[in-house]
Amino acid sequence: MKSVWVCALFTVSAISSADDGFAAFLSNEGFYGFLAAGTLASHDRDFSLRSADALASTFLLNRGLKDVFRVPRIGGGTNDSFPSGHTSAAFAVATMAAEADPKNASWWYGGATLIGWSRVQTEVHRIPDVLAGAVVGWWVAKAELRSKSPFLLRFGGEGAQLSYSTKF
Repeated sequence: MKSVWVCALFTVSAISSADDGFAAFLSNEGFYGFLAAGTLASHDRDFSLRSADALASTFLLNRGLKDVFRVPRIGGGTNDSFPSGHTSAAFAVATMAAEADPKNASWWYGGATLIGWSRVQTEVHRIPDVLAGAVVGWWVAKAELRSKSPFLLRFGGEGAQLSYSTKF
């Protein structure tokens, strides 16, 4: 895990002087491409479905946290800022992809880190938003991987439900 963070920090520092166009790309088209590639990183259909479940579960948890904390965006806007949804999604996908493709884990986490960096660089999030987003995404994906049930997210008569249980 230490090498993943070293790689991610090196990658961010190496491009920290890059123009805003690169950061804007990472926050938009690059972000969606990363999610698609990461969700499909495994050639196992069931694992790809679990990756999609981790992504959807991350979105729901992140949305709930935004409703609780109500931190306004930099410069205003209608969306809340804390935690970063882009970063949460990127780290959820990176964690699942790293499980499916351990030899390339540094690249997956490096890509997720770049997406988080892009959110700060484009001035839509603060560093704490991005750090919290990384933790949320990583945690949900780890919960997905530990879960005995096939999915964290379930649908029923009451709508969508996010559930996880563990023993201590």
